[in-house]
Amino acid sequence: MAVIKKDAQGGRGTYATLTQVVNYVDEQGFDLQWPTQLVDGRLYVDTAVRKKGTDKWIASNCLIPVEVGDSRGMSVMQALGSALTYARRYSTCGAFGLATTDDDGETSGYKKRSVKGMTDEQKTQIDRILEDCKIPVGQENGFIGNVLQTRVAYGTLTEYQAQRFIDAYRQHNDKVKEAPSEQ
Repeated sequence: MAVIKKDAQGGRGTYATLTQVVNYVDEQGFDLQWPTQLVDGRLYVDTAVRKKGTDKWIASNCLIPVEVGDSRGMSVMQALGSALTYARRYSTCGAFGLATTDDDGETSGYKKRSVKGMTDEQKTQIDRILEDCKIPVGQENGFIGNVLQTRVAYGTLTEYQAQRFIDAYRQHNDKVKEAPSEQ
């Protein structure tokens, strides 16, 4: 997994900006679009990805709701812009398995999950698994989701989901080691 330097300062610490995330994706040879969907009266942002030089766009299915809460002195349009930027960044991070810290979460009104995120040790273990399995950048979510039998975004895995994935990989390797070899 790539490390994106978090050099922007926000009220709650440092973070990687949407520009930094987009620059990383561009350097990897991908184009981006952020289609929006209105589902049951709620606006969602997704990330569509294509390899540069190709015509086929693929939606990531990493839908992030656009929620405008307390605007803290901003105009309605400024608050919406903040919420859209937040959703685009997190949808793109989810599509590419990237993680960043929160920047405009307070102003966008997006509600944080109450579950604890994966640990640094779990992230390191999962990065090794993805590398061992030769999972291409941008396909981490699908691979992990297939193992867990649910839609996930690597960058927002919970500690529980991360451990389930690691355990499933270990169990698979143990079975392969125990299987009688054909000679």
